[in-house]
Amino acid sequence: MSESVIEKLVEPADTQSTDDELGPCDPEIQLSAILAELARKFHREHDDFDSVLSEVCEAARTAIPGSEHAGITLITENGKLDSRGATGELPALIDKMQEEIRRGPCIDAAHDEQVVLVTDMSKEERWGGFSETAASAGVGSMLSFQLWVEKEHIGALNMYSSKTDAFDDGSADIGLPLATHASVAIAAARREQQLRDALDSRDVIGQAKGMLMQRYSIDSEQAFDLLVRLSQQSNTKARDIAESITKRGLD
Repeated sequence: MSESVIEKLVEPADTQSTDDELGPCDPEIQLSAILAELARKFHREHDDFDSVLSEVCEAARTAIPGSEHAGITLITENGKLDSRGATGELPALIDKMQEEIRRGPCIDAAHDEQVVLVTDMSKEERWGGFSETAASAGVGSMLSFQLWVEKEHIGALNMYSSKTDAFDDGSADIGLPLATHASVAIAAARREQQLRDALDSRDVIGQAKGMLMQRYSIDSEQAFDLLVRLSQQSNTKARDIAESITKRGLD
């Protein structure tokens, strides 16, 4: 991967500003620059869902002070957790732990709380045995941000460190607006992915219907009804039935 645009933004400037109060390292200016570039970058890449998730995690890991790893916990349609875009193996491991016991900071952030901070995982008591297991896995501290847009809880953006007390107010100050930008980008990318999937399904189903119509001398409605019955009998999605027909044929 090429050098992150975020890393370029936070590099010290070659020249010093004549205004000490508004110098190149002023936190507010730095944050504004980071968020502006993130907004542009997320918008450019929002047609690729996986790329957006990876970019969000890498940007968050680089921009939020104290972070060593980042990951996104998505809430699926059936309410399960889907660990995506992680910068390492740790986020997926922690998500799996929380999925098993249905408790943890990522779940709290995804459903209820805008920010969840864990300063010392080994001493954390909010989630019972999860904290001890997470600490044993190498988590010293965590910082989770809710990802949401109007009427839609997307999940959580989670930051990890092997050190205790790795995150402070400055981490949250950057993470909150970053999570807001990320939520919009992720929601847009997911909608486009769903649209593409729907169009792909329609194309595949159309091809399968054509094959059924030709083979059995039936009309379009009858072919579709046949796909539906096959789907119900085999407890398989109609799209998957159609894809099997187009790939393997009807012999």
